[in-house]
Amino acid sequence: MDKTEKISKTILDFGEPLLSEAITEETPIAVVREVYKLVVLVWNAHAAATSHWGDSSYLRCCCAATIILAGALT
Repeated sequence: MDKTEKISKTILDFGEPLLSEAITEETPIAVVREVYKLVVLVWNAHAAATSHWGDSSYLRCCCAATIILAGALT
């Protein structure tokens, strides 16, 4: 990642695999918002669990939230 790259672009790049699978032209805006929330949640959990922050409990919390949100999107 380029250190001057905006965080919003970085998060979009990070979430691209999910975003490209989960969002189509027909996807309701409410679902689009939830998918983006999920991407940001995973990004934040990953960032919080890095050695800089040092709290891997965020990843466990993220896994649980991901399962709940994934169920809500289907």
